[in-house]
Amino acid sequence: MSGAGLASGGVTRSSLQDAVDAADVAGSWSWDIPADRVRADALVALLFNVDPAEAEKGAPLETFVSGIHPEDRERVAGMISDGVRTSGSFLSEFRVCSADGRIRWIISRGRFEKATAGVAPRGRGIIIDITRTRLDEEASDPAMHVPVETPLQRAAGSLLAGHKAIAEIEDQPLLRQVADLLLLEVGRVLGAQIENARRKRMN
Repeated sequence: MSGAGLASGGVTRSSLQDAVDAADVAGSWSWDIPADRVRADALVALLFNVDPAEAEKGAPLETFVSGIHPEDRERVAGMISDGVRTSGSFLSEFRVCSADGRIRWIISRGRFEKATAGVAPRGRGIIIDITRTRLDEEASDPAMHVPVETPLQRAAGSLLAGHKAIAEIEDQPLLRQVADLLLLEVGRVLGAQIENARRKRMN
């Protein structure tokens, strides 16, 4: 990831913005639900104002939730709970308070595995930064409308499930790398489509 070399202690407004601009899609996350350990790329960690080293090892979900803007936090936490309970998908647009002190808009797209013994074992997904697009818009709707699911978004959901299975295959580092790249590329294209749709609505 472009943000892998950023350290939370020395992050600046410009360095995080440069990393986000270069990445197009911020990165991915996975959540071991029974153990309550969320692992995320360095850039995702910084977007949520989480220490990248802590995010690499795995941090409680609440550590990331605390980085969500206070006005969005309850809504997003409720959507996560619903996704875990129903073993369904997760798609939400919300604000985060990033490590550089800036409020950013992101879209999180994920899927929770089918529950066993009443608890979904894992969730995983991607994060897309849409701050530049949001700043170009007029005052946003307080309801923060999330786009209707598209075929590409459904593809992202399927890829998330496949990504998990491939990660469990031993001695296939190239296959895992290709899966990572494919997931991030779908996220990049998805982010571009969302930005184009917003720009069309503005014109």
